[in-house]
Amino acid sequence: MSIEYQEADKSFVDYRLGVHLHFPLPFRDGATLSPLGANIACIGAAQTFGRFARHPYPELLQQPTGARAINLGFAGVGPRFFLEHNYLVDLANSTDAVILQIMSGRSTQNSRVRYIDGFWKGSSTMKVACNEKRVYAEDAWEEILGSCRPEEIEFLIEETMSNYVNEYIELLKSIKKPKILLWFSTDSPNRSAKFQADTPSFNSVAGSYPHFISRKEVERIREYTDEYVEVVNSAGLPQRLYHAVTNELTDRTPGDFRSSSQYNEYYPSPEMHMACAYSLTPVIREILSRKAKANT
Repeated sequence: MSIEYQEADKSFVDYRLGVHLHFPLPFRDGATLSPLGANIACIGAAQTFGRFARHPYPELLQQPTGARAINLGFAGVGPRFFLEHNYLVDLANSTDAVILQIMSGRSTQNSRVRYIDGFWKGSSTMKVACNEKRVYAEDAWEEILGSCRPEEIEFLIEETMSNYVNEYIELLKSIKKPKILLWFSTDSPNRSAKFQADTPSFNSVAGSYPHFISRKEVERIREYTDEYVEVVNSAGLPQRLYHAVTNELTDRTPGDFRSSSQYNEYYPSPEMHMACAYSLTPVIREILSRKAKANT
């Protein structure tokens, strides 16, 4: 997860990972920022963590809002991951406002793939139900698309989305502070998550991040939040990656076996993080202002 990112990306950026006392996985900027006294909790996956971004949106929010943010972004996770770890929910509930990124639907279980028991539950690593084989969620879906009939694929997508929405609602109900739902993607959710028989590949079926999620799922989840911010932006992609010391253009491929690109073409660019922070700032300011008035 985050440790793998630091090892793969050490030439480009230092994520300043640090482990908190009650949680075994390292946090982004955990080496420099204590969770105690944070005003904002940012829950999400790699987009919130800020892979390839020296300054992810949780950090960028701090100057314009005057608030301290804790980055609760972990690589490849979905809502189930946070439901399984009360410490993270408790951290969120100790702040004044919580930003919840709409995470990927690909790592939600269905009747063909299920969560791995233990710490990795709800992450991008799954088990194929029929043979207990451990695979990445994307690879599990490629197997489904290559072996199932169109009507079976339709059913599995609907089943996955139903499970995803139910898990997200459960997570939202567990958070008692004002909640901001964040759509952070290169595309809007105005697309169909339906299977197309002539394009049976993961990318064509799932769409861009957050994979499978359409406006229907967003609207169902949105009912349980206080605010909704939609950030659709692709500025800065593909992102050229430069060595942190020499400032030379550096190929990312040696540090990432799943990519054949020299550039970052998938994770939000620094420009996208700036746009995200800009969109979130007035909402955060309003929530903190209401809290300040209530305390006077």
